[in-house]
Amino acid sequence: FSASRFGYSFLLCHPQNVCAGCQRPIADRFLLRVNESSWHEECLQCAVCQQPLTMSCYCRDRKVYCKHDYQQLFATKCSGCLEKIAPTEFVMRALKSVYHLGCFCCCVCERQLCKGDEFVLKDSQLLCKKDYEREKDLLNAISPEMSDSGKNGTRLHTPTCLFHALVLHEPSSRRTNLIAASFPP
Repeated sequence: FSASRFGYSFLLCHPQNVCAGCQRPIADRFLLRVNESSWHEECLQCAVCQQPLTMSCYCRDRKVYCKHDYQQLFATKCSGCLEKIAPTEFVMRALKSVYHLGCFCCCVCERQLCKGDEFVLKDSQLLCKKDYEREKDLLNAISPEMSDSGKNGTRLHTPTCLFHALVLHEPSSRRTNLIAASFPP
């Protein structure tokens, strides 16, 4: 049996359901289903702010959250400006770092790096190929023993390769719409 009430999908359920929030059997007429778990209506609340979750929720590590708290806790942050990156935004990645497109800039000349540009990630900072080469040449001129071909074995911190910039789009929402179910009266 399936019916609709206030936008929920109500299902005929068996009374042996156990609430994922309080671990007690659900004998109420209505229950909510989230990620294969059943909940009493009053038990489904944000794990952080304890606000009731009535229309949607976000799930992670078997906990449920309101949108605000989920984003505060788990949103990807830009390695350039440290602000949150929306799940629908296009991003640039360099190894484990993620950037807004506008923040993906050389730390020396501040030129925005675009798709196809070569760059180096050195000590968690982005350098365009030109500025990296300039820095390397300057350090070699000042201190030849620090160069890649140094006699004492000490090496300039150089990456093993140049990266090519690519634009990525990675939606990362873990939003779940709630489904309500009802028991027969």
